[in-house]
Amino acid sequence: MSATASGIVESEVDPYADDFLLDPHPGYRRLRELGPVVYLPVHAAYALPRYAEVREALGDWERFSNASGVGLTDPYNAIPGVLHMDPPEHVAERELLIQPMTTRGLREVSAEIESFASELADELLAQASFDGVSDLAQKIPLRIVAQLVGLPPAGRERMLEWAADGFNSMGPENQRTYTALAGFGGLMEYVENEVSPQTVVPGSWASYVFEQAEREGFSVAEARAKILVYVIPSLDTTIQAMASAVWLFGRNPAQWQLLRERPELVNRAINEVLRLESPVQVFTRRVRGGDHDFAGARLPDGARVLVMFASANRDERKWEDPERFDITREGVSEHLAFGFGQHLCMGQGLARLEMRELLKALLGRVKRIEIGDWERPLNNVLRGFSQMEVRVSQ
Repeated sequence: MSATASGIVESEVDPYADDFLLDPHPGYRRLRELGPVVYLPVHAAYALPRYAEVREALGDWERFSNASGVGLTDPYNAIPGVLHMDPPEHVAERELLIQPMTTRGLREVSAEIESFASELADELLAQASFDGVSDLAQKIPLRIVAQLVGLPPAGRERMLEWAADGFNSMGPENQRTYTALAGFGGLMEYVENEVSPQTVVPGSWASYVFEQAEREGFSVAEARAKILVYVIPSLDTTIQAMASAVWLFGRNPAQWQLLRERPELVNRAINEVLRLESPVQVFTRRVRGGDHDFAGARLPDGARVLVMFASANRDERKWEDPERFDITREGVSEHLAFGFGQHLCMGQGLARLEMRELLKALLGRVKRIEIGDWERPLNNVLRGFSQMEVRVSQ
């Protein structure tokens, strides 16, 4: 540990190293102890590990900009999309894309999600054990997102692979990032070659975007770029949140029993899962508009800043006993797992709906969840599970 010329503490912690990704919270704790702003020379970037500063940065797009991208490499940051925009362009783009995700739009699919969650729960109860990722957490998002987005069937089997690549692509200049960028390129080729107004499912989100392109005069190529926004964030984040919910309740049986006794806590329980096991660990922002004094530090114009959602959500300054899983926790809706401010996650309504219906289906059928062996994948941005042995009892 040392200090920069501006007095900011430096740390050799690398939040993209394999050992950090597999067990990040001790490292986040060290960064929070060092200060509100910590310089990481390994990535020539400034880390924001505490809640107050993360929330402030997310709410201040004029000083902490998305327009230069949210990754750490130029190839990723050159990919067009709503995530790499600031107002006023971002406002118009978001208003267009969010229309199918409104409460009215989701109401139309909620009955189907409820029905499928019930069928899935019955199917899994008939088994002695199952995989909490492939047999449970992946099922609802894959089916619902494939249906809602409406991509041609030929590409749907690769949606999970592409989603993981999309988040891995946001990392630093390491092999994992460049391998993922190549894989993500496959999604863009697929969309360019296979996705058109004639091939998408009528009435789907993709169909809606093409209709808007015709109505508002933007090109088919631009419409395809917009459709990508529906594919990546709608899958892995929800899948990993669902898997984390099962894992947390399996490791905290008293909390599961409490939720069975008080099912009205389900929304608070979802927020507590998202706080404690935030699927998205970190995005970046670019400082713009000159040098800025921020949290007692001087951030230079053009600096890359790591906005650490997962660390903020366990900040001791914000949360009492932050490592504890507590579905009665007050104020838990203030977590930052979905971001905050201008770039608040557009798909959070769908994610919450899918999680809620899955938990409701299990609550009425499952007395106890037991967790066996599990594995976590290595991903530059996403935290979750690649496999998880689960047993349930009625």
